Amino acid sequence: MRLTTATSEQNTVLGVMPTFLVTGATGNVGGACATFLLNAGANVRALVRDASSEKAKALASAGATVVQGDFSEQASLLSALDGIDAALLACSNQQSQVELETAFISAAATSGLKYLVKLSTCGCPG
Repeated sequence: MRLTTATSEQNTVLGVMPTFLVTGATGNVGGACATFLLNAGANVRALVRDASSEKAKALASAGATVVQGDFSEQASLLSALDGIDAALLACSNQQSQVELETAFISAAATSGLKYLVKLSTCGCPG
């Protein structure tokens, strides 16, 4: 699966463009990822905490399917992952980060997700 900023017809793999789930889609990295994928003609589902936020609305206007969910709610994760080929896991640095990311990875495995990219960062105090 190779994506560039070419037309969606040129990027289509075996006649079907993959569907991507981008978590953290209203943040810096997730937002850039979602925008790149949308510009490449990909099908993007953006998992956000607040679908009514301005950033979420902008993603929807750009062509993403915005779904509201929470890493601590397994049902929302399974719903968001339904029909997804590949996902970006981007979680903010917080005390429960390991538990939240583990919950997402578990839901991804349950859903049969084929490809998962996990963004890893280290927060700096102050």
